[in-house]
Amino acid sequence: MHERSIAAIWLGGIILALAIYVVGPDRFVWGFQDFIENFGFSAAALIARLGTMSFDLLRALAIALFVVFVGLSVVAVQRGVARRVLILVVVGGFLALTGRPGFDDYGAYSHRGWVGAFFLAAIGAAMMTRRLTHRAPPPRGAIPGS
Repeated sequence: MHERSIAAIWLGGIILALAIYVVGPDRFVWGFQDFIENFGFSAAALIARLGTMSFDLLRALAIALFVVFVGLSVVAVQRGVARRVLILVVVGGFLALTGRPGFDDYGAYSHRGWVGAFFLAAIGAAMMTRRLTHRAPPPRGAIPGS
């Protein structure tokens, strides 16, 4: 370890001892404890806010993907390439997953329904996009380019 690092640690200790002496050891301990508690509450509030923001983003993405799926489904039905079972499964599943709030084993609000709805809508939209962009292979025995 460098000699400067050792000297910096000792200097920090001396400054801390002077600060504790000036403030008073009892007040310093209580003040430090209050600082830690307030920091903990602030961190918990920040985490809760970020959790709410990410859940709102997840719901917005799920709804947008579902609308994209519905739009792609309408086009696919018009072109005759839609699988009606796929449409029924995605629409029914999305409505079932988001139609009522879910609760976990401890009685807290569960986000599992929206997470499932997000993935269901994303997979449905991807599958419908593939059906619309994928060219059907030519029939057997057909001459390419004719």
